[in-house]
Amino acid sequence: MSAKLATFMLIPDFESVTSIGFVRDADHSFDSAMQSMRMILEKNSLQSSSNHGQVTQDESDRRTGIFIMPGENIEGTMLEDLCLHIIKERKYIELIDHYIENIKKNELQTPSNLAKEKTQIYLASQRKIVHSIGLAAQKSYWDLTHPDLDELKDFIRKL
Repeated sequence: MSAKLATFMLIPDFESVTSIGFVRDADHSFDSAMQSMRMILEKNSLQSSSNHGQVTQDESDRRTGIFIMPGENIEGTMLEDLCLHIIKERKYIELIDHYIENIKKNELQTPSNLAKEKTQIYLASQRKIVHSIGLAAQKSYWDLTHPDLDELKDFIRKL
């Protein structure tokens, strides 16, 4: 990420960029992900709040912020965990869990990442199958008015 950011900062007229937001998965640790992002920004001479979801403004009025998925109050470590919270038809979760249990009962192999597995099962069960979370959003497969998205929406508004 640090090298990509450094390259991004070399684009002509980078000085005119007024807001930069970084959204990443927590992966194994929310705190480690936050610390990693702070170090990347510092290495590239960008200012950032030490708090998740907060936006700071530097002397040139550029706003910078970091958001760690799935958000502070949602259990999990990634975007897929957030998506599972905002499925419009909650019945899917019960059916997906039942499917996974049956796979395990039959001693069949399942993926090691349960959130990604559940998300892919959900996407594969839709009338028009899509293979990405973004395309699923375009097809309205997620409840984009769900309160669990408010923290992310507020972060984007602040930028």
